[in-house]
Amino acid sequence: MKLVFTCLFLVVSLNAFGWGRIGHMTIAEIAEKNLEKKTEKEVMKLTEKMPLAFVANWADDVRNDLRFKSSFPWHYVNLNGKSYFENEKLPEGDVLRAIFRMIDVLKNKKSKLAKKKEALNYLVHYMGDFHQPFHLGDKENKGGSQFEVKWFYYDSNLHYVWDHEMIDLQKLSYTEMVNLIHRSSDKENKEIMSGGFLNWMDETQQKLLANNKEAYNWPTTKYPAFAYTYKHLPTVKEQLLKAGLRLASVLNEIYVPKSVDRKSQKERSRERKKLEDFWKGLPELKLP
Repeated sequence: MKLVFTCLFLVVSLNAFGWGRIGHMTIAEIAEKNLEKKTEKEVMKLTEKMPLAFVANWADDVRNDLRFKSSFPWHYVNLNGKSYFENEKLPEGDVLRAIFRMIDVLKNKKSKLAKKKEALNYLVHYMGDFHQPFHLGDKENKGGSQFEVKWFYYDSNLHYVWDHEMIDLQKLSYTEMVNLIHRSSDKENKEIMSGGFLNWMDETQQKLLANNKEAYNWPTTKYPAFAYTYKHLPTVKEQLLKAGLRLASVLNEIYVPKSVDRKSQKERSRERKKLEDFWKGLPELKLP
C-alpha cells in the first residue's frame, strides 16, 4: 500500500506543485498588504495571528498525508490551449472548482472553525497555483513537467523551472521578493484586482500560448538557464504580483464585499452561474 501511494504521489506531483515556497509566500505577503482592516482581522483569527505567508505552503505540505489525497488534483487544470468550457469536466475537481469551494466554506457561517482554517490555507495556495501558467497547461506533457531541460549542471523540467528554479536563482527571501515586485501604483493595483476568474485564467494561459508558445522554447545558447531566466523572469514576477493582489481582492470580497468594485462583483456573479451550470451533476468537493 505504501509503495502504491508513493507512486501515485510522484505521478500527481509531476504537474501539481506550484511556485515553490518562496513564490507562494511572496503571493501571500502581497495579499496581506492589500487586505481591508476587517478582512485582515478575520484572516488573522484563522491563522492564529500568524502572517498569511506562513500558511501559504500548507496545501503542498499535507500531501504527504493520505488523508488529503482527494486534494491532489485541485492544484491545476489542464486547459490544453483551449477555454475552460471546451475541456472535459472532472469529477475529482480542479484548481478553479477548488477555489470556489474554499470561498464557499469561508462565507458559510455554519462552517466549523477547523474547516475555515483549512479553506483559507487552500485558497491562499490555489490562488497562487492558478496564476502559474504551467498549472493551466497541457495534459499531454503534464504541465511542462515532461519537457526536460538542463538547468546548469543538473536535469530539470520546464514546470519545475517556473515553480522553483527562476525564483530560487534570485537568492531572495520572500520579503525581499515582495519589495522587488510590489511597486505598482494604486491605480495599477485596482486594475489588476478587477475582473473575474475566467478572464484571469485566460490571461494566465496566454503566457504559455503567446509568441508561438515561446515559454516552451528552451535556449540553445552556452548558458540556457541564464538566457531563459532573462526572458521569462519578468513574467514570473508579474504573475506573483497579480496572484497576490487578486487573492486580496477575493478575501476582501468575502469579508468586505463593498470594497470590491460593483463591475467586478457582477462579473464574478455571472461567471459563477455559468460555471455552476457547467459543473452540474458533479459531486461536491469535500475538504479532507
